[in-house]
Amino acid sequence: MKINKKILALLIVFIAIVSVSAVSAEDVATDDIVASNNDAVVIEASNADEVLAASHDVPADATVSDIEAIIANTTAGDTLNFAEGATYDFGNLSTGVKIEHTLILQGNGATVKGYQGFSFEADEESVAGSQVYNLNFIMTNPILWNGRGLEIFGGSDYIIEGCTFNNGNSGIYIRRPTGNVTIQNNVFFADDGATDASTIAGDYGKQETGSKAINLMGGSGITIINNTFQGDFLDAVSIASGAANVEMYDNIMSDVWYGVFYGGGITNITMKGNLFQNSKAFAVGIIKAAGDSDITDNIFVTEAGKISSSNRDKAAIYVEEGNTAHGAPSNIETIIITENKFLGEDSIAVAGSSKGGMITPKGEFTVINNAYDNGVTVFSFTDNNTYTFKTNNLVVEENNVTIEGNVPIKLSNVIFLNDETDFEFGEVYDIMLIGEDNVALANQEVTITISSGDVEIGTFNSTTNDQGIINLPLLYDIGEYNISVSYDGDEFIGDAYYRQITNSTTFNIKGLPVIIVGSDITIPTKAKQRFEITLKDESNRLLTNKTVEFTVNGVSYNRTTDENGIAGLNINLNMGDYNMTVKYADNDGTVYTETYVLTAIQSNTTIKSTPVTFQGKGNQFVAQLVDQLGQPIADAAVAFHINGVKYYRSTDANGEFRLNINLEPGIYNMYMSFDGTFQYAPSNGGSQVTVV
Repeated sequence: MKINKKILALLIVFIAIVSVSAVSAEDVATDDIVASNNDAVVIEASNADEVLAASHDVPADATVSDIEAIIANTTAGDTLNFAEGATYDFGNLSTGVKIEHTLILQGNGATVKGYQGFSFEADEESVAGSQVYNLNFIMTNPILWNGRGLEIFGGSDYIIEGCTFNNGNSGIYIRRPTGNVTIQNNVFFADDGATDASTIAGDYGKQETGSKAINLMGGSGITIINNTFQGDFLDAVSIASGAANVEMYDNIMSDVWYGVFYGGGITNITMKGNLFQNSKAFAVGIIKAAGDSDITDNIFVTEAGKISSSNRDKAAIYVEEGNTAHGAPSNIETIIITENKFLGEDSIAVAGSSKGGMITPKGEFTVINNAYDNGVTVFSFTDNNTYTFKTNNLVVEENNVTIEGNVPIKLSNVIFLNDETDFEFGEVYDIMLIGEDNVALANQEVTITISSGDVEIGTFNSTTNDQGIINLPLLYDIGEYNISVSYDGDEFIGDAYYRQITNSTTFNIKGLPVIIVGSDITIPTKAKQRFEITLKDESNRLLTNKTVEFTVNGVSYNRTTDENGIAGLNINLNMGDYNMTVKYADNDGTVYTETYVLTAIQSNTTIKSTPVTFQGKGNQFVAQLVDQLGQPIADAAVAFHINGVKYYRSTDANGEFRLNINLEPGIYNMYMSFDGTFQYAPSNGGSQVTVV
C-alpha cells in the first residue's frame, strides 16, 4: 500500500506529540531530561518534509512531459537526479518548466537545450532553498537574446553552482529575492550576435538589447563568486529594480559590453578581486543609479577607443550623475574606488559625467590608492555643456570628490647578471630585480623554478637584498638546466606599483673531476664480505644516486650510490687474486675508472660444540663448522671420534653435523676433526659427553 509522504510526516509529528504529552509537568520543568530505555527518541526537523526528502531519477530519454510528471510527484526538499552527460530537448517552450516548491536539481553534467529552461515560481517562499548543481543550459532561440536558463521569483537561500549558460535573455534571472542567494563557480558564454550592437551607439543605458548572464531584478543579499563570463553579453551582471547588498568576488568578465551594469535605485554594491578585461562599453557602468559602492582590489584591462573617440568610451568605470531613465535625476552616493589596477594604454580608469557642471556627490566619491598603467588617465570628467577636464591627482573637497594617492604601474624586469652560462657545482648565480629607470626592487619576493628538460627539479621563493639581488648557489648535478624567475608585482614601492614579470634562461653545471675512493682488500675465501667505494668530486661533495659499474671475474654489476655516496658489491670468491674494476660515467660523458685487487685467502675454520649431558640412549650430539668470520661451511667432510671409534659425517647448510649417542652411562671425550680443503684450513674440536 502506497502512503502519501505528507500524511506519513503528519503521522510522525502526531506520534511525537503523544510521546511528549506523556511527560509530567514536573519533568518538563526540569532543566535536564534523561530518557529511560522505554522512552521514544524523537528527531526534530524544521520541516517534516526534510526528514522524508527523496531522490528522483530523470532518465536520459525523458521528455518535457516526463520531467513535468516527475516534478509533480515530488515534495518540497526532494532532489531531481539528471542522467550523467545526458541532453534534454526542451524544444520551443514559451515559458520555462515550472517548479512550484523547493527542489534540488543535481545536473551531473547533463544539458538542457531549448528556448527556455526551468522557472522556480509560486508564492515567494514556496521555492525558497532550491539549489541547482552541475547543469548546462543552451538557449536555442533564433534570436540569441531570448530565453532564460533559470528563473527564480522571490524567496531566499538559493544556490546555483557548477553550471554553464549559453546565450538567452538571461542565463539566470532572479526577481526580488529576500536574501542568501549564492551564484558560484559557473561559466557563462554568449555567442557573437547575442547583443544587438546597433542599440549601443554611444547612448549608454537606453533601450539597449542583448543577453544578460545574470539579471538581478530587485531583492537583497546576493553573492556572485568565482564565475566566468565570456563573449557577446550585453551585461555580465545586470543589477536593477532597487536591488541592494550585492557582492561580487573573484569573477572573470571578458569581452562583454558591460561587466556590471547599474540599473535603477540600486545600492550597497561590493566588487572585490574581480578581473574585467576588454569590455566593449565599460567594465562597470554606474549609469541609471549610482548607489553606495565599494570597488576594491580588482584588475581592469581596457582597450582604448572602443566605440568612439569620446573620453568616456575609453573608461573602465563610468559614473553618471543626473540620469533620468527612471524619473528623477540620479544622485551619486558614496563610491569608493581603491587599490585597483588599471591597465591599457590611452585609456581612462574612471570617467564621470553630469548634466551640467562638476558632479556633486551626496556621499564621498573617492578614487584613491589605485595603480595605473603608463598612458592611463586616473579620472576624466565631462558634462553636457562640454565642461571637461582630466587629472591624475586632484582633490576637490567642496564637492566631496577625492582623487589622490594613485600611482603609476611601472615595468619591472629580471636580469641574470652572470655573463657566462657554464658553472661548477656550488658557484653562485646572481639575479637582479629592477624597475623602470634601473631602480633596484629591494626586499621583494620572487618565485624561482629550476627544471631539467621536462623534469621540474624544484620551486622555491627567495627575497631580493637591498640591491635587488638574489645570490643563488647552484647546487645541482652536472647537466643543462632552465631557470625561471617570476615576480608577482603586487607591491607598492616608493611612488609606483611594479608590474608582474617572468624571465628565464639556461645554465650548465660542469662536472668537477670525480674521485672513486676505494682500496685493495684481503678476504677469506667464500666469506661473503662486501667491497665498497665512495664516489665524490674534487670539492669532496658526495655524489649520491649515481650508477657505478663493478666488474670482477668477468662479470659486471651496476650499483647506485646511497645518501653517503657509497656503493658496494657483496663478494663471495674462491681463493685467489682478482681485479675489481670500478667505472663511473658522468653526464658530460667523462668516464672515470679505478681498479683494485681483491685477494681471497684460505679461511681459518673452527669446530664449535659444548659439553652435554644425556639421559639414557637415543640422543644426538651436534657440532658446527664455521669459517673465520663465523659463517657456516656447508657440505664439508668431518669426523667424530668417541670411545675409540671414528664416524664420518657431512655438514648441512648451517655447517652442522650430528652423531647419535647410544652409550652406557659414563663420561666420554668427544673429539671432532676437519681435514681442510684448498679453501678452508683444517681444525679440531672436542667436548665432554656425559650419559646418565
